[in-house]
Amino acid sequence: MTRFNLSRRQMMAGGLSVAALSAIGGYSASADAHDFFTAMLHSELPGVKISDATIRAFTSDAMKGRHSTFAPKLKVLSMASRVVGDRGVTAMLARSSAYEKFRRELLTQFLLSTDFFTLPDPTARELTYLGPTVACGNPFARFEPA
Repeated sequence: MTRFNLSRRQMMAGGLSVAALSAIGGYSASADAHDFFTAMLHSELPGVKISDATIRAFTSDAMKGRHSTFAPKLKVLSMASRVVGDRGVTAMLARSSAYEKFRRELLTQFLLSTDFFTLPDPTARELTYLGPTVACGNPFARFEPA
């Protein structure tokens, strides 16, 4: 049986590596859906002022009524967003049409649940959260008069 002969320097480097990986793991594990939505919205809507309260309200509403598999998937995306950022996550999942559809759906829901489309310049002032949309989600739909 051979014995490892580790120097003090190697022991310190190993200990620091374990501590750093533990800190990164803890930091990423504490991520929630709010982190993903924050990263995504700021990436997709550069220059648009979005308050943390608006994102939190949207996150709460977006999580309601979802399938039970939604939360764990969003947790993984949130953790990845914390570690590599939204652009990193998007680059990793660039070929996933399901991820692209998911992002578009959530961005559309967010825009329709704020006053984004009623503002002359959404970059001039902060968006106001109005609540989830209950009617048709297509802002360009034309309905026949009854």
